[in-house]
Amino acid sequence: MIEVSVRPKSEKFPSTCSNCLVETDLTTYALKWKKDKEEYRVDVPICKSCKKTRLRETRKKFAIYFAIAAPIFWSLAYFLDYLPQISWYGLINAIVEASANIIVRVILIVILLILLLPVLIPLFLLYSAISPSGEANWPVKKVKSNDLSNVFSFENIPYARLFVAANPSSTPPLEDLPLSLLDLHTKRLQHKDWTVRNEATMTLGNLKDPRTINPLIQAINDESDAVRISAARALGDIGGPRALEALTQAKEDKSRWVRRAARQALKELNKSETSNKP
Repeated sequence: MIEVSVRPKSEKFPSTCSNCLVETDLTTYALKWKKDKEEYRVDVPICKSCKKTRLRETRKKFAIYFAIAAPIFWSLAYFLDYLPQISWYGLINAIVEASANIIVRVILIVILLILLLPVLIPLFLLYSAISPSGEANWPVKKVKSNDLSNVFSFENIPYARLFVAANPSSTPPLEDLPLSLLDLHTKRLQHKDWTVRNEATMTLGNLKDPRTINPLIQAINDESDAVRISAARALGDIGGPRALEALTQAKEDKSRWVRRAARQALKELNKSETSNKP
């Protein structure tokens, strides 16, 4: 994901699909939010095919959440059948009258929430599936907004570059944006947080692109054990003479977990080479 900041109400979205960059058969999806009681809306282009696919994914998510929520609803509702003696009005009234005693009020509120679980859990699951943070399924999302800027998150790096080119006031400037996913995650290997470096290493491994060999060799010498383990596994997936050399050196790593990952990667490489021989 790439985050780009732009002046409010000056956003210009390029007329290409924000997911696949085609310029034909376009429609839009809306990003909406409220600020100071004023409603904002921007329409982001997307081709009909990509929009259909994204909406299908959302419906699938809704179906899964509903399948989880329904049994919980009925099982807890069945449990409540055994508590007919509860007076809801009396319980709520007791909470109101217990204002002098905070501990009693907290206990009563907890009891009330437990009793409402059959309703709250399904509602929460369904809200998670269909809430219009349903932006979450779109390739462009609104991250935050204030008086000085709106910040959008872009799943598609080339589209982010087109957006920056169309909005000269945006930051970061075009020259600071990575050209591809490979460039983005290679840059993230320099991050001070090891979890970010580890995520970048795993993503580079998932690309299975021979061009990731250099950054992964860099990662296998990282100060974090977790990053070195991820790099060893990734190099084992990609293979090649340079990966073989780096993994052989990693067998002497100070961490036994890294050494173990390197040996396992070499074992997988040898197995694949043997199976590929005529």
